Amino acid sequence: MSNLFTLFPTLIYKDALSEHAELKKKYVPELIELFKQQPDKKAPWAKFCNSWQDNEFFVNNPDKRNLLEDAITPHIHKWFKRYNLSSFDYKITYWFNVHTSDMYQETHDHMLGQLVVCGIYYLQLDEKDTPVVFVPHQTIYQSHLRNIGITHNHEELAFDSSDILQIREGDLILFAPDSKHLAPKAKQKHEGYRISLAFNVAVTRPFIPSGTHEN
Repeated sequence: MSNLFTLFPTLIYKDALSEHAELKKKYVPELIELFKQQPDKKAPWAKFCNSWQDNEFFVNNPDKRNLLEDAITPHIHKWFKRYNLSSFDYKITYWFNVHTSDMYQETHDHMLGQLVVCGIYYLQLDEKDTPVVFVPHQTIYQSHLRNIGITHNHEELAFDSSDILQIREGDLILFAPDSKHLAPKAKQKHEGYRISLAFNVAVTRPFIPSGTHEN
């Protein structure tokens, strides 16, 4: 009996949040107002990007975090369970991205500190927008096939995730910290905003026998 093994995959989780309508109503208007008041806010790492980030939204208003955290945490626990991770204490760090149709983020990863999993939740995403695009660590075989005139049509040989994930507004995406990804400009110019919550889940105290997450 023959077997085909897909070794060393890029791990991506996607699910639509049932609480999306409530979350969008609660957060989007205030985020748009913050963007208009301080249009030049940018994270230090994003010097090669045309991007806007705010990581202070929950710092001064921790009570505003609860609704989002309650919606997201069960999905993070699904990731823990799927990969049978040992028990650990963790902390979630959040920031918001607000982009007009001509704004973007260059390819990057989140390999820093003691991160376990990272995520993006799309609070607002127009059909003209382009959501996150993941790219493989290497495309040597794919490029070789193309160079010798061989075509293919299979997601395991894709150059990026844009035609595979089909991300919509309200979707939550989880991914491993080493996953290379980018946020391109919108497919078409429009007057709206692409708004997302991004977050990192980091270990604060590993290997606690009692655990702090439910498997």
